[in-house]
Amino acid sequence: MIPSMTLLRKRNGMTTKAKPDRIIFLQNDKPQNVRSEFKEITKGSTFLYEKEHELSHVLLEAFSEMAFLVYCFEKTYNRLITNPPAEVKDYINQLNETSTIHATNCIIEFHSTALSTYFKTFLILSKTVLDKIVPFYSYIFSGTLYQFDKKGKKLLDSIKRSKHVPKKDQMIELIEGAKSEWINSLISLRDQYVHHSNLRQYKNFWAPGEWVGSRKFKGLSDFHKPMVEVAGKEVDALKYMLMIKAKLVIFLNKFLLFCEFTPGRRPKCFLRCDCGYQFAKKIGEYPKGGKIQFFGDLKLEIKDQEKRYGVIVCPKCGDKTDTDLDFWPQICIRKEKNLHRIADT
Repeated sequence: MIPSMTLLRKRNGMTTKAKPDRIIFLQNDKPQNVRSEFKEITKGSTFLYEKEHELSHVLLEAFSEMAFLVYCFEKTYNRLITNPPAEVKDYINQLNETSTIHATNCIIEFHSTALSTYFKTFLILSKTVLDKIVPFYSYIFSGTLYQFDKKGKKLLDSIKRSKHVPKKDQMIELIEGAKSEWINSLISLRDQYVHHSNLRQYKNFWAPGEWVGSRKFKGLSDFHKPMVEVAGKEVDALKYMLMIKAKLVIFLNKFLLFCEFTPGRRPKCFLRCDCGYQFAKKIGEYPKGGKIQFFGDLKLEIKDQEKRYGVIVCPKCGDKTDTDLDFWPQICIRKEKNLHRIADT
């Protein structure tokens, strides 16, 4: 089975990954409930314009990959319990033949590389999902943040300074509450693994040394489940992953609602492409005076005349950037066949 589908296009003689209008997920290549979870995340939010759809695609991809790791962890755990490999049975037989263990304060751990990999990667992608929600805030409120840096501190500082966030108090309360309840501890675990190359807080199937010689083991179900230490307390690793995923669904939904992606919004107008190319800049108090300085002709595609929505095609990279048609002086827009151009006239 092909694990994924990637759209490619030629640009300046090089093949690059395209920004798709729609992402198609193969039915058997993701957990069955991801679609319903993402509907819950975006419930109450309406994405109207190309940049918004692009941001939602990126968020869906990150969330789906994170959810897939939870699915893989649970499936692998169940397989190890019900049908362990022959080497596990051999090790258990050796433990049962041992009368005692010299160091009773040690633990016996069966290390599953698969489970360990799924859990550690889950921590990384959970933080990535938080990163992917921040551009929604910057898009709506003209911010400059694109990551959940400093455990969300930079985002909180930006919201507190902003004069454009209508539900500022509710958004601050949401982030501060989530940070205290689960985000700070999640990112601390992620940072421990990413920056120090180990995660001592995580243990696979394990048993205390004093159990050896005092009981007979039949399988991995006789051992403690994989555990992780969170804020000084050991919790079931799978239950922790499921809890974080559920918390993320609720958090992301409320965050998007506070950003107010409402149906009647006017399109945003950007003067710079994501690649860094600047289309134009405002001089003075435009449009209440002042003017626009252009940096060359710009190709403009009209998407919805009634909503006065269009996109600018970047002359450097070819990507499309949302724009409000009413932002541009009509004297600067001239029609050429089926498209328009913006030029300094």
